[in-house]
Amino acid sequence: MQSELKQAIVKLLLKKASLDKENLKNFSPVSNLPYLGKVITKIVVTQIDRHFSYNALHKPLQSAYQADHSKETAPLKVSNDILMELDSGKSV
Repeated sequence: MQSELKQAIVKLLLKKASLDKENLKNFSPVSNLPYLGKVITKIVVTQIDRHFSYNALHKPLQSAYQADHSKETAPLKVSNDILMELDSGKSV
C-alpha cells in the first residue's frame, strides 16, 4: 500500500502557449499523486501543526508553515530591522 501512495503520473505541461512544442526545455513536469496520499498528508500536517501550536513550539519569528504568514513576512522583517538601525544612526 505504501509504495502505491508514492507513485505518481507525471505529465509534461507547456510553460507558455507561445513556446515551441518541439523543444522539451519548454515543458514543466507535473506529478499527479493519488488522492488518498494527499488526504493522509493533510491529516498528518494538521496533527503536527496542532501539536506545535498547543505546546508553543513554533519560533516567534518563524514565517514558514505558519497561519497568516506569507513568503513576504521574513524579508519584510529584515527590511524593517535595517531601516530601524539606519534611523537610529547605526551602520548596517
